[in-house]
Amino acid sequence: MTQEMYLILFTCLSCLAAGIFLAVALADKRDYPEQVLFWGSISSLVALGLGGISAILNLGHPEMVLGALAHPGTGIFFEFLSILLFGVAVLIYVFMLVRGMAESSRRILAYVSAFFALALLVAFGRNFYMEWRPAWNTYTLAVPFLGWGLAVAGYTYGIFSRFSDEENLQTMWPALMGSCIALIFTLSYFCALILSPAEEAQAAVQSCLSGAYMGHFWGGIIICGFVIPVIAALITKAKVLWVNALCILFSLIGAGTLQWLLFQLGTATWQFFKKMG
Repeated sequence: MTQEMYLILFTCLSCLAAGIFLAVALADKRDYPEQVLFWGSISSLVALGLGGISAILNLGHPEMVLGALAHPGTGIFFEFLSILLFGVAVLIYVFMLVRGMAESSRRILAYVSAFFALALLVAFGRNFYMEWRPAWNTYTLAVPFLGWGLAVAGYTYGIFSRFSDEENLQTMWPALMGSCIALIFTLSYFCALILSPAEEAQAAVQSCLSGAYMGHFWGGIIICGFVIPVIAALITKAKVLWVNALCILFSLIGAGTLQWLLFQLGTATWQFFKKMG
């Protein structure tokens, strides 16, 4: 497996971990059974752990993680710091569930953990930002993966709803809102490229809309990442467990495709400048 694929797997698994726990935090607020909160948190930790393994495999040597943490201010520093804080917070949350500690204190920690989950999702895009690469010279990179994490959270909440005693529980709207936010945040990046004064940035977005990468953009991001999950959520009202699971998978395909495109667009620009030099 190439380093690029390890990074994509790392991002997808981390989006899954963050999305699951965002759903856990919402379920906690809605007084879901503790068993749902526990297994949701464990699932989040497992996904986060597998994502961390992918990140280490990408670096090649575990000690390089310590090297990354020794350089505050870099994008990879914020990624690993967010992973560390998120993982520790969720572990403490699980401990509080097991020990049956006060609900109010546990809920506060759920919100803190959710904040770290959101910070992790933002860190992914922030790590791409480089002002000397036209395709990566936009702060809109900070929000697309946040959107994909919210999409995962919406469909995960639909799965959790199967275990709620609440009648007439609305699960369709969180799912639809998550997918719509993912699409809007992702398109904001491509709109920024269109508005960029750099010809290389405009050429990059054109390659996605009607060029070499149009299959990945329209097929991977728009159809798989947005259209299929939204149609499924509308038909089932996000209440069918296996359909929600498939929607999560398709959302992660959208996130992974976006990251692959970012690699291609940024690398192509970098190679262009190297040839010019």
